[in-house]
Amino acid sequence: MTRLSLEGVVACLTSPTREAGAAWQATTLDLAGGGIFGGELLGQAISIASKLDPTMPVRSVSAVFPRGVRDVGVLEFCSVAIHKGSAYSTQRVEVHQPDRNGAPVLCFSATVVCHQPAAGVDHGATMPTAASSPDDARLVDLTIIPWETRIVGDTDLDDRKDQPNELLLWMRVPATVGDELALHQSLLAYLSDLTLIGTALLQHDGWSQLDAHSTLRTSVITHQLVFHRPFRVDEWLLIHQTSPVAADGSAFGVGHVYARDGRLVASITQESMIRVPG
Repeated sequence: MTRLSLEGVVACLTSPTREAGAAWQATTLDLAGGGIFGGELLGQAISIASKLDPTMPVRSVSAVFPRGVRDVGVLEFCSVAIHKGSAYSTQRVEVHQPDRNGAPVLCFSATVVCHQPAAGVDHGATMPTAASSPDDARLVDLTIIPWETRIVGDTDLDDRKDQPNELLLWMRVPATVGDELALHQSLLAYLSDLTLIGTALLQHDGWSQLDAHSTLRTSVITHQLVFHRPFRVDEWLLIHQTSPVAADGSAFGVGHVYARDGRLVASITQESMIRVPG
């Protein structure tokens, strides 16, 4: 895979702009294969929604990926304001591209909910005790993630042996990226799309994430993030991922994101296709 820089990823995720009445125009990352990484689309959808309604922070993004998005140099997004209230607003952000007959088809659609934080009940799940400290975790190279990532324990996403169905991953952007919450959310969303299929394959002897898009037919079908509390990606975050079920050619993954002080700050779910060619 192509080696990326933090500056390049930040520039891509924050790039969407538009003139009045026109589609959003966004730059793309230079990745091998001519496709667009789903995390890139998630981050740009958050960026667009935060620009559409700068008065409310993003609360959640729920995305579907009906077709792969091709890299055509400059990506076009359309947006629709679904609802605007005093407590919540909702935007839809989509990418359409022509099929082989030239007809525009939906390739990506994200519903982004923004909200006005308010007082209410407060609780959260407890950070896994096995997480310990990022200083005790193993530095790993996730290639298209140009910041520090550390895996707890012996879990190896590239090893085809049967392993426990759990991934504990510390992440931290080494440079301060400013105080704009939407950027911190976009960077977490970008990473969140990378390792859930690999996590689903951990417990299956003979398969690993190295087989994705090669000996296995894999793709993301739906992806959701819910942001529970503000956080910073330039401080340590722990991502705890499991896959509770895989059946009938699909897998379901769940992730929870904790700040280093133990607060649960975000949650992730993903439905993916994992099929054995035959």
